[in-house]
Amino acid sequence: FENLMRKLYRELEKMDQKYGAENKEISMADLEILDKISHTVKCLNSVEEGGMSRDGYRLLKPETIETIRTDLLTEQGHRDMERTMGRFGYGYGVGMQILMHPEEIGSCALPGVFGWDGAAGSCTIMSPEKKTALVFAIHVRHFGASYGEIHPRLRDLLFED
Repeated sequence: FENLMRKLYRELEKMDQKYGAENKEISMADLEILDKISHTVKCLNSVEEGGMSRDGYRLLKPETIETIRTDLLTEQGHRDMERTMGRFGYGYGVGMQILMHPEEIGSCALPGVFGWDGAAGSCTIMSPEKKTALVFAIHVRHFGASYGEIHPRLRDLLFED
């Protein structure tokens, strides 16, 4: 875990140097966002534990998690996702994108990794098989590098040896 965290911090430092950040002060709004992130992390932790929170509360049934990460797209839906979003190798379940064919995009992630991209660059990535979940939070609208570069790199860092 510590090795993974070091890798993540190194990658985030590189991205910060590449894209910069003009204002690094923390505001009250930032603290509220951090509070929301902590709740998101609790939810994601339950997914990696088969739906059970770390304090023993059943948040989701394992069957619900499998339903969420079951690809619901038709062939046309897959073509549309590829054409309009550039998402090759992905399917879409109940509110979540699912990496169905990592080999199609040269990813070392496991098939079935799922999560979502936020409108302003944030993302979540979950893998119950690896018992791993990641929350990446930024709020930068129309920042294309989030989706095409940053999120894929963070996803793959979770699976590198």
